[in-house]
Amino acid sequence: MDFVMSDVPKLATQLSTIIQQTPTYRPHIELGRSFAEELVTALEKINAKDSIIDKAEQVLTPTEFRIWRMLYQLGTVVDTETLLEVSDTKTEASLWVHMRRLRNKLIMYSELGNVVTVHGKGYMCTGL
Repeated sequence: MDFVMSDVPKLATQLSTIIQQTPTYRPHIELGRSFAEELVTALEKINAKDSIIDKAEQVLTPTEFRIWRMLYQLGTVVDTETLLEVSDTKTEASLWVHMRRLRNKLIMYSELGNVVTVHGKGYMCTGL
C-alpha cells in the first residue's frame, strides 16, 4: 500500500467516505498505535470485505447473491417478508428453495459464512 505522508489528510477524507459507504464496518482505534498504522489496518479490513463480496458475486446466482448480501451486510436476523422482497420471490416455498441452494453453495465456500434459520423470526448469516 503506497501513500505519501503529506497526503494523509486527503487519504483520511477518502477513507472516511469509504467507511460511510460501508454500513457494517465500524472502525476500532487502539490507543498507542500511530494514525498510519490505524489507516492501513482499516483499509485492509475494507479490502477483505470487498474480496468476500466479490467472491460471493462470482459463485452465487443473482437471486442468491441478493439474499446473501442482505444477510451478510446486516449481520442480524432478517425476517422472511424482507427476504421475499429482496429476492423478488413471491412465495415462501420459492424462498426456501433459494435458501437451500444458497446453503449448499456456502458449504463449498466457507469464507462466505453460513445461513441459519432463526425459528419464528427469519434467517441470519453466521461464521463471518
